Amino acid sequence: MIHKHCAMKRLFILIVISGCFLPVSRAADNNTFNVNGFFSAGAGILSSDEITLNGYDEAPDFRQDSIFGIQLARKLNEQFAVTGQLVARGQDSFDAEVAWAYATYVHSPETYIRAGRVRLPLFFYSDQQEVGYTYPWIRPPVEVYQFPFSSLEAVDISHSMAIDGGSLEMQFYLGSLSEDIEGVAFEIEEVTGIILQLRHHHLRLRLGYNQGDVTRPVEGTPLETLVATNDAFVSEDYLIEFYSAAIRYDTGRWFAFGEWTRINSESALSPDRDGWLVQGGTYINDATLHLTYSRLDQRLRSGTTGEQQKPFLNEEHSVTTGLRYDLDEGIALKLELQYQEELRVQGLPGENGTLYSAAVDMVF
Repeated sequence: MIHKHCAMKRLFILIVISGCFLPVSRAADNNTFNVNGFFSAGAGILSSDEITLNGYDEAPDFRQDSIFGIQLARKLNEQFAVTGQLVARGQDSFDAEVAWAYATYVHSPETYIRAGRVRLPLFFYSDQQEVGYTYPWIRPPVEVYQFPFSSLEAVDISHSMAIDGGSLEMQFYLGSLSEDIEGVAFEIEEVTGIILQLRHHHLRLRLGYNQGDVTRPVEGTPLETLVATNDAFVSEDYLIEFYSAAIRYDTGRWFAFGEWTRINSESALSPDRDGWLVQGGTYINDATLHLTYSRLDQRLRSGTTGEQQKPFLNEEHSVTTGLRYDLDEGIALKLELQYQEELRVQGLPGENGTLYSAAVDMVF
């Protein structure tokens, strides 16, 4: 028989995932604010300075995995609510950022619409990606959870329906975003996507397709020197597509999880990329043991363009094992070991090393 406290712990995690960091504004009382928050304090050290991994090196670091977030929601009436989320990350010197700021219109218990700044829904754990308490790892594997943008200004609509003891949720969104990355300004217009999520007993399945039209200036940026080498680099406008699929099966005693992502880009500067992971784990009372293999592969194009892409080629894989121990409801201690092997770094053979990490994750 499953340990009662262990089952309650997993129920609490499910409530956090399903309610606290999704459209929780619907749960707030009229004329009052509903306040939720999350906090992670992490530390790590690398076994070698020959590789780079999650911002760590051979010196102990207490900032890379540390983060604080607070979310405020207010229900204006039975149909309208507003939600905002501020996030301060240790890797950004704890400078606060508005991660979410949106209004929700509830058409029915099955259908709602949001408008404003929302999370870009690329991954299985997109909405909870920075809420470490909601998953076993200290951080999701970078081979899969790697994209330069995390939020966008958009309108999205979600609709759910009951199906044979489970539910199917469909989400569609349209928006845009703009960010600066290493001195290069990116704008992505007509960002659209459709997400399907099936929940049935122990099973959860997620499929997604996302795309956008990227505008990237070349003149006056570090990319300008590449123009003379290949006409393909001149293009300032190109299409990017993001595919994703994930499956999770959780019996309450053990769980298995897999996720795959693919990025196709018309830009010659960006080799197409596949990332995937498989994870297995078990619950032992208040402890969770897990093991994950993750991998990143990139694909070069043919001909001259492929030769020009080689300096941008990165491939890697890693094995991560860890222990999570729930100290109390809303508080988890994590210990983790990640072996990382760089197959290619900017087209050249890479190195390998091990990252030792510890963290305390909280939600409130």
